[in-house]
Amino acid sequence: MAKHMQGPAAGHLGKLEGFCKGPFLCGGQVQSADFHMFEMLDQHTVMCSELKSDFDFKKYPKLLALHKAMKEHPALSKYFAADCYTKYAFNNVMYTRFVGPGFEGAFGPTTEKLVEF
Repeated sequence: MAKHMQGPAAGHLGKLEGFCKGPFLCGGQVQSADFHMFEMLDQHTVMCSELKSDFDFKKYPKLLALHKAMKEHPALSKYFAADCYTKYAFNNVMYTRFVGPGFEGAFGPTTEKLVEF
């Protein structure tokens, strides 16, 4: 995780910080891109925390402000309290099952089934 955060992620976050007008990407109103940005920031924040990765998000104050504004947006409060946010695995191809080290989830064991037509 540290290698990712110090390398590619730091570069991308720096660029995104430069694009962000604040408090959301395009200014004062939430738009679709803000949801994608929030999701990426939230996932990286959780992964760094869970894996004890020492990464300083404070280098990106606009992105931190966006993350905070989304978490505090009144229209999203039910979502942030719901199981789909608090308990489900990430909706991310690379980290689909990541919700912390040792998470087993409600997925059951991996299985294989042959379907014949």
